[in-house]
Amino acid sequence: MILAPAALLLAVWLMAGCQSPTLPLPPPGRPDIAQLTSAGQVTVAGGSALPQALVMMFNLETNSGVIMSASDRGVYTGVISVDLATHAHNTVWLWQRYGSDDSSVDEFQIPYGLEHGQLDSDGGPPDSAQPSEVEGGDEPGDFVEAGAE
Repeated sequence: MILAPAALLLAVWLMAGCQSPTLPLPPPGRPDIAQLTSAGQVTVAGGSALPQALVMMFNLETNSGVIMSASDRGVYTGVISVDLATHAHNTVWLWQRYGSDDSSVDEFQIPYGLEHGQLDSDGGPPDSAQPSEVEGGDEPGDFVEAGAE
């Protein structure tokens, strides 16, 4: 008779364990590369998504986005529209979906890092990639790589 209450206690304990919250799905992290590929288009690539997750980007300035599938290794690549004529920087939201769970949104800026294709840890260009304004350029905002002649 002692086994029946013990079995009931075990069943209640197991059911309570199923009710415990799970850890939230993390965002895929900022992309490793954001490279200007053509006028109004940036190729974005990263390698920190969950394997086979859907990775989504949405540009707040252009109101457009892209959905990509991460590889078995968590690598994703996609092309997103940008509007650099109207906005100096475009704010992009990045998140992932795995099964029916969505991660929180990570926000980053484009075109940071486009000169060398690499974003640093805070979403800005590496110190060596800071553009400098051209002296006597034809148009305001003409840029060259730092140290370029």
